[in-house]
Amino acid sequence: MSMKRRVFIIALFFLILSHSFTQTNNRARKWIDEAKQYIGTPYLYGGMSKNGIDCSGFIHITALNSIQISLPRTTEALYDWVKIIPDAQKEAGDLVFFKTLGSSISHVGLYMGNNQFIHAASSGPNTGVIVSSLSENYWAQSYAGVGRVLEENTLTQNTQTKNTTTSAPKTKSSNQNKKNETQTAKTESSFGFLYNEYIQFEAGISADWSFYNIESIFLSTRGFSAHAFLQTKKFPNNFGLGVDFNYDSFLSVFHIPIYFSLEINPNLKIYTGPVFSLGSARIDEGNNSIDVKAPIYPLFMGISFESDVYNFFGMKGYLFQKINYTYYKTVTNEALSFYNGYRSSLVFKTGLQILL
Repeated sequence: MSMKRRVFIIALFFLILSHSFTQTNNRARKWIDEAKQYIGTPYLYGGMSKNGIDCSGFIHITALNSIQISLPRTTEALYDWVKIIPDAQKEAGDLVFFKTLGSSISHVGLYMGNNQFIHAASSGPNTGVIVSSLSENYWAQSYAGVGRVLEENTLTQNTQTKNTTTSAPKTKSSNQNKKNETQTAKTESSFGFLYNEYIQFEAGISADWSFYNIESIFLSTRGFSAHAFLQTKKFPNNFGLGVDFNYDSFLSVFHIPIYFSLEINPNLKIYTGPVFSLGSARIDEGNNSIDVKAPIYPLFMGISFESDVYNFFGMKGYLFQKINYTYYKTVTNEALSFYNGYRSSLVFKTGLQILL
């Protein structure tokens, strides 16, 4: 082969490679430019417009409008679809994934370069479509990895199929295919899908206390509690169902409250429900005592102040401070005095809740 022909083939190879790289870069820039048009859009679960949008809807609609790629509509399906790559190889136009609610993938954003990404946030320091940094504490702690959409074989596949399919790219490694098969099997289970997409299970413990003892108003231990909680995700005022198991040392009784909650904001909940008691509740007054009981409903209500999600011993969770009020009467249905009502009814719970 002559030298001129060799030079020509090498030059042609690099020209094709350069064209492919430029095409990918151009598509990434178009996608990012389209995404920026949504900055300031409020978060809305299920939303797909500038009136309101969620994280996976944001990725789906901006990709479709800018680079004509029809991506899967849910966060977990996106994670299954992309090619997972090492974090050091991430580039503008890749997707970054997060575990903000326990162990499952629950959030996605579009990487812009320089450690920044654009996304539709439902939690964290700010919400709606915003630009954030992967170095921010909230996102750094929940970061799960990066996936690639824009590469030559993916682009070719999407061009050939005119973007009518959302099946996974054919270029995944065998290990990645095994991972996807496992995740897809889990997703195809109706309960598994509902749990990962819409429901979060939590469990926790707390130390219970109040501001009184038998003789005076003073800081006093009240017992301990175990908490189990089922929280919905991606709904307005994410409602929840919880059950506590607690021993009240002041009343010498074991309580099982079952309650319903509403989320006022990501760090504040209110709740109410009935309480079932094992044993007879009794208020000690030195040498005397008063037998008390709770009416059927409402008998248990409260408010929960909650921190952001952090890592605790390799698990994600949050700290909480609850203020509980349980309405009691005497066994003869007489109202308690203000002092005895306060002593028996108001309890503070300080604890840790783990996302499972």
